[in-house]
Amino acid sequence: MASLKFILKTQQEDKTGKCPLYIRLIKDRKAKFISTGIKLEKNQWDEAKQKVRKNFPNSTRLNAMLASKIADASVEIMDQERKIKSVNADQLKKALLGADSVNFFQYAYKTINIMRGNISENTYFNYIFYVNCLKDFVGTEDLTFQDITLALIKEYVSYSITVKGLKSSSVKSSLIPLSAIFNMAIDEQIIEKSNYPFDKIKLKSQPAKRNFLSLEQIEALKNYKPKQKSKRDVCRDMFLFAVSSAGLRFSDVVTLCWENIDLETGIIERRIGKTGRRHRLKMGATAQEIIKKYLPETMDKKKLVFPAISQNIFDSQDQVALRTLITNSNAIFNYYLKCIGTELEFPFPVHFHMSRHTFATQALSKGMRIEFVSKLMDHSNIKTTQIYAKIINEDLDKAVDTFVI
Repeated sequence: MASLKFILKTQQEDKTGKCPLYIRLIKDRKAKFISTGIKLEKNQWDEAKQKVRKNFPNSTRLNAMLASKIADASVEIMDQERKIKSVNADQLKKALLGADSVNFFQYAYKTINIMRGNISENTYFNYIFYVNCLKDFVGTEDLTFQDITLALIKEYVSYSITVKGLKSSSVKSSLIPLSAIFNMAIDEQIIEKSNYPFDKIKLKSQPAKRNFLSLEQIEALKNYKPKQKSKRDVCRDMFLFAVSSAGLRFSDVVTLCWENIDLETGIIERRIGKTGRRHRLKMGATAQEIIKKYLPETMDKKKLVFPAISQNIFDSQDQVALRTLITNSNAIFNYYLKCIGTELEFPFPVHFHMSRHTFATQALSKGMRIEFVSKLMDHSNIKTTQIYAKIINEDLDKAVDTFVI
């Protein structure tokens, strides 16, 4: 026999000092919670009597409503237990929720696909990826919005950090799409705002150190000759190309086609994968020299510039397969870069994204205006670019401490 009881969740107290009131359902020692949509201050609830105290406005009317709600729920449970002898807590909860029981994953996938035309492909796939991560964690597709409680999110965060080894900043990024989907459901009045579990999650993250290559290290990389012929040549060329092309990301370099480049002017024009925006920039001298090495005998504007990923998969327009290929290629190239950096005795591991940091710091240190750097890097907000300016200022401060008496 299942039992029902009202529970005021004081651990979910909001900024106004109010706590959500839930119905707790226990069946076979398994508890499920169902939101009533009501919030009370701690001193307005009598736990022993299971009633709202008189200091709450219209307490008599609210108590009558709660009594009716618990009575209706009791009848529904008795009916379900009569129909299904082995009914469990999940089934009873769904029966009580009725039409309000919305499957989170079904809603998420439908909403993300509707959004697809208004967001970049990179953002679209990130949303799908992080929703799938939650699904893998819970181990079922049968999850309602009401099932995603603060306790569940805390367990998910702990699992991501301790088992999957993610950093706090990565975990925070993984929660953003889930939070956005909740807010959309709230805006559509599919769920109550009191069911939103993310505002109580606080993740402290240390700012990542942005290493970059010095001019001497860039020169050493230019002169690097691999001991044996391999993709390290292509890897080095693509990294230096990115440094000399305003820090283009790996996905944008590896999918660069000849049609994106005006060879006469040295202008690159293409849609950026991460933001989905059309972007125009001029290649530096190093990038233009590298491009000459890859000029084909017969020009086909649709072909890739660098021989780093499969042309067939790129031509197939299978976006899922292409994204997987790019991700895997990035990991392989980062391994090659790390090996090259070790051979050259660089003081830190080299990875492809460091080309972006290197362009920004070198451009700023040589006097390029920060607005120009921000525009060339396709930053949405100049505050992102200011991070690199801060790095340069810190280096200047250290130089003064070291060399100025």
